[in-house]
Amino acid sequence: IGLIPEGAWDILIEEVAEAGNFLALRSDNPSKYFLNGGWTIQWNGEYKAAGAVFIYKRTGHLENLTSPGPTMEPLWIQLLFQETNPGVRYEYTVRQNFSEDDDNPRLVYFWKYGSWTECSITCGRGKRLGLASQKLKGDLSDHISFCTWTKPNGFGTAYHLNTDPSL
Repeated sequence: IGLIPEGAWDILIEEVAEAGNFLALRSDNPSKYFLNGGWTIQWNGEYKAAGAVFIYKRTGHLENLTSPGPTMEPLWIQLLFQETNPGVRYEYTVRQNFSEDDDNPRLVYFWKYGSWTECSITCGRGKRLGLASQKLKGDLSDHISFCTWTKPNGFGTAYHLNTDPSL
């Protein structure tokens, strides 16, 4: 599916819909699996992979992996197919390189996804907006004035059919 580089942190890997497939984590060595590989499927729990601890959760047929990181080596995300793949989403943060002699090292900002707004109407076809704000690693406040790139695609507007006017 993809490669998580060395030094990645705030890692999230999740299936977008339930499926009978299994997420797997593998090193650069094709025969070294950290999770779900080599004809073995693991239970929910904590697993060490690439020097980081990952929390693996499977509820029904929906899986996710999270880790604060950082990874100490590249880590491959794989999917062990049992049926059609509805999709896997993953994200991570990587610190930008800077010199120790640099008086003004680059601060690390990232997009933090929030909740959805209420539906724009109480009955019928309305809109719900996905909220996202730019954060500084380790800081809880928003830093919209420091945005140097546009809000990420795939998060923004969802059209919603609300048939219950009491909601």
